[in-house]
Amino acid sequence: IGEPVKERNISLNAIGKRLREKYNAEIISTYGITELATSFCECVLSKGGHIHPELIYVEIIDDDGNPVPDGVEGEVVATTFNVEGMPLIRFKTGDISFIIDDGICGCGLKSKRLGPVTGRKKQKLKIKGTSVYPQTIVNVLDQLEYVDNYVLIATSDTTLSDRIEVRCSLKKGVADKSSEIKAKLKGSLKVTPEVIIDSFTNIDLIQSSVTKRKKTKFVDRR
Repeated sequence: IGEPVKERNISLNAIGKRLREKYNAEIISTYGITELATSFCECVLSKGGHIHPELIYVEIIDDDGNPVPDGVEGEVVATTFNVEGMPLIRFKTGDISFIIDDGICGCGLKSKRLGPVTGRKKQKLKIKGTSVYPQTIVNVLDQLEYVDNYVLIATSDTTLSDRIEVRCSLKKGVADKSSEIKAKLKGSLKVTPEVIIDSFTNIDLIQSSVTKRKKTKFVDRR
């Protein structure tokens, strides 16, 4: 579906849970990029996407391009072994994830695994010294049944810190929940973003302001 269905701890996020409930089926996550000509699919144990070392070499790097230890988040970088027309060497995907290496998987494969994508590098926000990815906010809002629609608006202020504004519309008959939404976001982000209760129509217009082809829940105005 082109969207993450797992939390960082490999459990299903709100979208994954809805898919499982709707189709009464186990949800298996997969990650792939056209240029890499391969994908990272979970096995039936759903413990991360298996890496195929005979096809691709995967690294996780920090902002300076240095490899980070397994389990630490960073940008996914890949070198292909099976692409002949245009081989890629340390191709930067722009996706943020981490490597899982806890021994042989129960399915029998010995290779390391790629964790869920937790964000996009270019979307990373620095709020009061804390790194925040929009996907983390999305995961929280998707779990709130009373939230009808939402959009995240990123801007920069004069203190060299990013600012994130969370605009939400609530389902009919629901009272103001801005304080509760702030508390839930702070629990996941460790910082408190600005939360504004807005109309569904106005949020819909903001989502369509970036591109007419597809609505977006993250608007970057930095």
